[in-house]
Amino acid sequence: LTSFYMMRQFKMVFLGKFRGPVEVSCLKEGGWPFKLSLSVLASLSIAFFWSLNPADYEGSWFMSLFQTKTNVTLEFNLSVSNTVNHTVVGLCSTLLVLLGAIISWFTLKNSALSSDDKKAELSFWQRLSLNNWYLNELYSATVLKFTSWLARTLTLIESKVIDRLVNLLGWVGVVSAFILGWLDRVFVDGLVNVTAFLTGQVGGATRSFQYGKVQSFVIFALVSLLMIIFFIL
Repeated sequence: LTSFYMMRQFKMVFLGKFRGPVEVSCLKEGGWPFKLSLSVLASLSIAFFWSLNPADYEGSWFMSLFQTKTNVTLEFNLSVSNTVNHTVVGLCSTLLVLLGAIISWFTLKNSALSSDDKKAELSFWQRLSLNNWYLNELYSATVLKFTSWLARTLTLIESKVIDRLVNLLGWVGVVSAFILGWLDRVFVDGLVNVTAFLTGQVGGATRSFQYGKVQSFVIFALVSLLMIIFFIL
């Protein structure tokens, strides 16, 4: 496709009619910075600048800067294998470029390239090229439509399911904390407080017997005697 459109662009720019808003005489070439930049880019695009053998990039002086020490036999085998693979890939890429350029040259006629000729009848391939092979429509009908539906679905799931589940878990946590706090305050703390209260009362009651009063000892002995007699009889 790239070579197809590049050949189309070449025919429109260099072989088609001028379609600019101003006269050709008003147009001027760029200055020396523009020409210098294009010259540098054009020279660096030549394969022989990087390697005497364009089919073998490993023989490039630039790639030699990144060479590492490896086994000689392994390096030779990899070099031969890579040379064959790169040659095949390079030839296939070149053939595809030539094929796209040839198809573009013979399918896009000069009469159909002019925007002034509104009555020019376009062929099937020219209509496809004019509408960018309907890639925008295909993208809108497939990828864009699917991603939009997926975004709406995920938004709906997040708002209706995930957010509600998070809110429910938060509400359950608050209610559970309230119930556990009430149980801890009423039963756990209440049992501890009752135990401490009873212990204090029993301690206070028995503490009076430790004062050394004769009346307390007589009363305690009398009560003990009565209890023994009651259980025996």
